[in-house]
Amino acid sequence: MVAMLSRPASGTLADTRVTTVSIALAAASFLLFVGVGVVLLVSGSALTVVVGVLMILFGLWSLTLALFGILQRSSGA
Repeated sequence: MVAMLSRPASGTLADTRVTTVSIALAAASFLLFVGVGVVLLVSGSALTVVVGVLMILFGLWSLTLALFGILQRSSGA
């Protein structure tokens, strides 16, 4: 946490809420990455298949952030 340029007031990310805008951005990123990834995946070229798989993985990582934020808000933490 010391190396971060912008730290939360609590000093730790464990107590910091995921903002609504971050949840929306993560959900939009999920849709965009997975959509483009699927298109690249079915295009057939070996390179585009690899890039498509990577984009789908990035999309899934974005989805985990969105879901974490939604769960965090629903639990009242």
